[in-house]
Order: sequence, then structure tokens, then C-alpha cells
Amino acid sequence: MDLPITSTSNNFPSKLRTKLRSHTRELAVKDRESKSRIQVDCQKCDSKEVTWSEMQLRSADEGSTIFYRCPKCGHRWQDNN
Repeated sequence: MDLPITSTSNNFPSKLRTKLRSHTRELAVKDRESKSRIQVDCQKCDSKEVTWSEMQLRSADEGSTIFYRCPKCGHRWQDNN
């Protein structure tokens, strides 16, 4: 009797894969922490200026994601472009 066997890459640990994932996360966090400022009202406080950055998180035929952060209160939000 043959039983179906399902495995994923997590079943086979790899130092290279772990290193790649952690490096990718570092770049993603670094890219989101932009110093670019824009005149947008914060949703939580009375600040009229926030920092923003843009990342392509979805497939290439869809818009990018804009990340906003208020330097005054630290509130973060995002919009799909």
C-alpha cells in the first residue's frame, strides 16, 4: 500500500536558506524606514507631516505598497497603491 508523502522545505533545514531569509528581512525593514517626508495628516495625532517609503510586496503587475510613519507619535499604516 502506497501512502502519499508530503514534505516542505522546512523538513530539510538549511543554513543557507536561514541566512537568506534573515538577510531578506533585514533589507525589508531597512527599506521601510525611510527619511522621505510628505504632507499627510497622521490618523492618530495632529501631525501634518509623516515619513513614507514604498515597497513592491505583491506581484509585479499590481501596485506597490506605501508605508507611512508619524515621527511625532510613532503611528504606522500602509496603503496599497
